[in-house]
Amino acid sequence: MRGLKKLANRTLAHQGVDRKEISILLVDDKTISGLNKQYLKKNYPTDVLAFRMRDGEFSHMHPEILGDVIISLDTASSRAEEFQTGFKYEIQLYLVHGILHLLGCDDKTARGRNKMKALQEEILEKYA
Repeated sequence: MRGLKKLANRTLAHQGVDRKEISILLVDDKTISGLNKQYLKKNYPTDVLAFRMRDGEFSHMHPEILGDVIISLDTASSRAEEFQTGFKYEIQLYLVHGILHLLGCDDKTARGRNKMKALQEEILEKYA
């Protein structure tokens, strides 16, 4: 999808991050479900997964690599229809959300979710 690289770079810049690398993978529900099960022990598809390279025993090897953002196009399509937001918007939302996770944002608490939601909205309004 056009514009994802630009949105990724603008999201990183918005967060004060420069000269970092991420990979963006666009997959189907079957693929993301398999990854969700393999790595997070959750046996269902999800909208986006983010795998930080800063975590784990090899994090020191390539500090310029932030990690991977994996987006389900199937879920984006169904949620766009469900929420009447548009397919492109859903993908952009998942990308920004995934990048914020790579940067250390956490949405496991109400406070974290609210902070991430506000950041996502700010970034999407400004750059999407």
